[in-house]
Amino acid sequence: MLSNNNTTFIKDLYKDFFITHIGVTYSINEQRNPVNELIITNYKTC
Repeated sequence: MLSNNNTTFIKDLYKDFFITHIGVTYSINEQRNPVNELIITNYKTC
């Protein structure tokens, strides 16, 4: 299991795996920046 930024390159790189999209919020320098991340696994998740 790994997580990475939601980019076309990452989706193409791991296209043969199971990919789940999630929304996360990073707090950097007191700013909250919502972004999309990918959870990538070699097994099916819920």
